Amino acid sequence: MLDKHASMEEVEKVIAIAKGISAHACEPYIGDNAIIKLINLYKVPDTASMYLDIRYTSADNADRIVKYVKHYSDDISITKVIIEPLFCLNQDLDIVKNFIKKAEKILKTEIVKTKCPAGSDAVYFSEKNIPVIIMNPVGDYWHNPLEYAEIDSYYTLYRIFKSIL
Repeated sequence: MLDKHASMEEVEKVIAIAKGISAHACEPYIGDNAIIKLINLYKVPDTASMYLDIRYTSADNADRIVKYVKHYSDDISITKVIIEPLFCLNQDLDIVKNFIKKAEKILKTEIVKTKCPAGSDAVYFSEKNIPVIIMNPVGDYWHNPLEYAEIDSYYTLYRIFKSIL
C-alpha cells in the first residue's frame, strides 16, 4: 500500500494490461471483458461517469440491464436511459420485396427470414423508416478471435448487391 505522505518521486509508475477475449458489442457474452478486469484492479476516483451504449438482444430488456448495472453498488445512479427497440424490417416495402426476389434468384432458394438476435446499428435506421437488410457471408464467431468467413460467399453477396443497383 502506498504511504499517503509519499512524494511523487517515491511512487512507482506501472502500466496495467488486462487480457480478455474480444467480442462484438451485440454478443458480449461470448467474450471476456478486459476493461472490467482493470476496473476491478483499482477503485480510486470518488466520482466517475460512463456513457453506455448497450446493445441488448431479444433475450434481455432495459429493466434487467439497469438492475445488472446497479447491482455493483448502491452508489450507482442512472440519470437517463434511452431505450432503443430491436430493429424491425417492413417486408411489405417494394424495395425489400425486390431485394428478396433478386437474392432468391441468385441463391436458387427461398430466403429464410429471421429476427436478428443481436444488437445492431440498424435500429437507428429503422427508427427513421429506412429499410435495413442484414446479410452476412457464410461464417461464424463474428468479431471473435475464432471468426471466419467463407471466401466464396463474398462473391455471392457481391452478385446479390450488384443485382439491385
